[in-house]
Amino acid sequence: MSVIRQLRDLGMEVELDDFGTGFSSLKYLKGFPINCIKIDQSFVKDALISETSKAIINGTIHLAHELGFTIFEEGIEEKAQLNYLIDEGCDGFQGYLLGKPQPLSYYQKGEI
Repeated sequence: MSVIRQLRDLGMEVELDDFGTGFSSLKYLKGFPINCIKIDQSFVKDALISETSKAIINGTIHLAHELGFTIFEEGIEEKAQLNYLIDEGCDGFQGYLLGKPQPLSYYQKGEI
């Protein structure tokens, strides 16, 4: 916790990745000095057909905003997923629809 606070004091932002799976817990939202929550990609995969996944995403977006966090969704692969998340107020997105992972050499050559 002290290392995370030190990083934030230096101006770094701290994200809670893969939220909703593994060891993620609502307790982390209360105790960790984070700036952003990234919802795990497993929820967006079936969000357009699963009311349960949709409810989890919508609730997490609302909760994040109420706590003053930025909210991102990972795993965006379809335009319909992106449009849905924009409509729900998600702040940021990552996934193959928006850009594929690049090798380190891509960045070392100054191509960005």
